[in-house]
Amino acid sequence: MKKLSELDEKNKKSLKVLLILVIILGVGLVALYVQRTNAYIRVDRITVQSAGVNIDANLFYPTRYPNGQTKRPLVVYCHGIGQQRDFDLRIPIEFTKRGYYVAALDYQGQGTSQGTIANLEPNPPPPLLYPNITATAADSTHLLNKLETMDFWSDVNTSWIGIIGHSLGGMVMYQSQAVDDRYTCAVGWAPAFNLSFIGPYPVPDELVQFTPAYLCNESNSENLLIIASDKDEILPYDTQFLAAQNATGCDLITITENLALGNHQLYDYRVYNWTFNWFESHWFGSTTLNGPVTISVNNYYILLFINIGLIIALVVYFTIHAARFFKLRDYKEIDKEEVSELKTTKQKAIKVLTNVVIPMAILILTWKLFEIIFGMWSLFLSSIALLGGYAIYRVVLYYLKKDRKKFDFKEMLRFQFAWRPLLYAITCGLVFLGVWMLFTWAYPFMWVIPSRWGYFVLGLIVAFPFYIALEILFRKLVFPALVFTKARTIIIIILQVLAIYGIMQMTSMIAFIPNVLFTYIVFLIALLLNTFIYRATRRFSNVIVAGFITVTMFVGAALGTLFGVGIALNFMTGGYIQFNNIFLWAINWLWW
Repeated sequence: MKKLSELDEKNKKSLKVLLILVIILGVGLVALYVQRTNAYIRVDRITVQSAGVNIDANLFYPTRYPNGQTKRPLVVYCHGIGQQRDFDLRIPIEFTKRGYYVAALDYQGQGTSQGTIANLEPNPPPPLLYPNITATAADSTHLLNKLETMDFWSDVNTSWIGIIGHSLGGMVMYQSQAVDDRYTCAVGWAPAFNLSFIGPYPVPDELVQFTPAYLCNESNSENLLIIASDKDEILPYDTQFLAAQNATGCDLITITENLALGNHQLYDYRVYNWTFNWFESHWFGSTTLNGPVTISVNNYYILLFINIGLIIALVVYFTIHAARFFKLRDYKEIDKEEVSELKTTKQKAIKVLTNVVIPMAILILTWKLFEIIFGMWSLFLSSIALLGGYAIYRVVLYYLKKDRKKFDFKEMLRFQFAWRPLLYAITCGLVFLGVWMLFTWAYPFMWVIPSRWGYFVLGLIVAFPFYIALEILFRKLVFPALVFTKARTIIIIILQVLAIYGIMQMTSMIAFIPNVLFTYIVFLIALLLNTFIYRATRRFSNVIVAGFITVTMFVGAALGTLFGVGIALNFMTGGYIQFNNIFLWAINWLWW
């Protein structure tokens, strides 16, 4: 590696640009941190036992008191299916800004919590009186009991305890406010009331009596507000929201126009206004005492994605220019020799057809075929098939060569694991991981790790066939085929973006889940970085090593979330939507 005193002007300029990017990212992270601390000053990680498993929650501490108050309200937030308490920050940010404590709950089988929504709690905690209650109905009670033992509880006005639930979290909200009288106010955002909205009622029958449609009535659902759209894409308006109003006598606010980001998600400033007005009119006796409602969560998410963009720019720039400091071999002359072999346009077209167009078509068609046959696990199984097919192709190609040389395994290892290129690749991978960890200082919830060790193992098993299949496509086939064009790197990046976009389209059923979405983003970042690493080293082992930890970690976290989502979908739809039973068994075994 070069010493700083040996740097030429070009390298010094690269260092200056890198320093500028670091400074800009630092400013962005500070802005994100300041934006966060304007709402809440502290977050406690809390774990409680419910139905024999661990349930996780975050407690957000507000920066101020509500106007004219000496104590603060507490709101429990239950997010929608596939979400996680670390990602859905709409309630934590906006409510802590107005002086509320917020406890964001990952109920049974969601986020990092264990269990499934089909679990029963055989020994419900006080003040619950129901025997064998559903665990989802007991989760928030266990949480409240835990919160009551913490130091902050003396700062809570216990007549100001509320609960909010969105979508499937709305089911938890209905149950909780019906069985625990400590909740004095409740709001549902497009809440699931009747769980037969896709298929028949789920079994076992003992759970049915605790579904909202059976459990909730006018006597146990006071001060309840529902906010929903009559054009909801997920839950039918009549059988969900009108049915809930008829059963409980609750207030119902109906949004009649289409919303920009989806009618079920309810991303609309009026939803916050109606929610705050409901709580504060019941608790403070006024909708104006606590000041006007100013919504800033969108600014928070904008800053979040700006910082992700800056991270990509910084890490890519480092990867491109760090190669000079490791004195790696210059492959320009070898590229020229390969270009000289493609003398005619016809030869170039055939090369692109055989190494780019046909392999991409095979990849897409295989994914699609396996999706039709195997559903959720198509990417994993199709990747295994593709890797097997590629291995056969290489063996056949080897034996068809007339002038083939004897394969030297030791020489291959010596080339693939030469220390200088390998150190460069590891350094680039660690820089990305390090910058992402720095990101978590400003946004603590971006440090995505599997909730159980088994998910890390499963992430390794599931992710790597898919990861290696993509790397083989872009490094072994596409990269050499485009040697004749100066736009090779740009074309490969575009193809990688299209590949990830295509995968997201094929898995659109789960792409909305934060862990899954960020896994796709990390996959794309890893592919982008590996494009430049491979260009500098021409070693396949280097690109695999560079993305090993990051890809495995994110995929493991995503699989943990998918387990909870799969069980929830299967439960709610009476088996109408199922994951492959073999893989459910494997995940369940690794869970425990």
